[in-house]
Amino acid sequence: MKNLISAAERISLIDFDNIRNQDYKSHHLLVQEFLRRATRVIHEYSITLKTLRYPFISAFDVMDRELDIDVLQWCPKLEEIHNGTIKYMCRYYLQWSVLIDKGIPVALEHKDLYEPLIQLLERGGSFDIRQNSMIVGEATFHLPTYRDKVIKEPNDISDQHLDRLDLEQDMEIKWENEDGLIITSYLEYAQTRIASINFMLEQPEKKSHLILINEFLRRAAYFERFLYLSIDSPFVNAVEALGYSYTLEIEEVCPAIQSIESELIKSVCINYLELSALVDQKVLKARKYYNLYEPIIKYFERGGKIILMDKNIIAGSEMIPLADWYVDAITNSPEDISDRNLNLLDSTLVE
Repeated sequence: MKNLISAAERISLIDFDNIRNQDYKSHHLLVQEFLRRATRVIHEYSITLKTLRYPFISAFDVMDRELDIDVLQWCPKLEEIHNGTIKYMCRYYLQWSVLIDKGIPVALEHKDLYEPLIQLLERGGSFDIRQNSMIVGEATFHLPTYRDKVIKEPNDISDQHLDRLDLEQDMEIKWENEDGLIITSYLEYAQTRIASINFMLEQPEKKSHLILINEFLRRAAYFERFLYLSIDSPFVNAVEALGYSYTLEIEEVCPAIQSIESELIKSVCINYLELSALVDQKVLKARKYYNLYEPIIKYFERGGKIILMDKNIIAGSEMIPLADWYVDAITNSPEDISDRNLNLLDSTLVE
């Protein structure tokens, strides 16, 4: 049962609690490729889907009888999958692996039938089926249309091609920051911003300060959650956390760093510069989290100060225990930190 064991291991490694129905080009392509493969198998072998679950082909559809193996015993992780559609698909994927192990011709010829959807899950994606359509992000794939359309030419679903698709999309969507600015060099933009901040001056507390601190903590919490990091502190070095080591000569790149007396604020600014440099190198992971430090940099620009004292984060009149920051931040709703909204908030007095 070599193939069944391998399939069970792959499913067991997927974090089904964190998959999301996202609008990535790679996810769309993977679904298109799966529909192409399923339709081809159905037409070539004249398979009648007795389960009425197109595009998912089960062992029963192929053999006209149930398997003599309970795939659940080989993969208990199935019980932890809450999305019913994905649960069925994973079950059929395991059954297909059994057919391969048994030497069933259709399964041997089409070993990778379910590979596109397994890759989709492994990449953090999800899908659903509603009203005869497969839904992936904002894309809708009308199943009756695909069921009748046999396409022999396969799509390239190599990781390299999928990563490139997502990077291109990321560049299209995310080159704009919260204020709609088009940034051609993130490192240069970061240098200019830090050089313009008067770190010696502390402004009176503003309404925007609390919004910015809460939004930074929220982004830091999600960053650490998605990367399975320690949650001891929100002031994480993103470049190191992403698995990169960056030898940036900070004082040469941004001499203004030398004027920052607070070690905490200095480290945040250095982390921001290093992440910006990685973004400019078009590193996909860095592009995904390019705006991690945006709220706290805006906080500094608006005269805010932050310190760590007695295991507490102190920002103005706010005191946040380090022991509690993650639990509180992970439940926060996203904040509008556009300059337009922040200026509107600061135009009224702090109560």
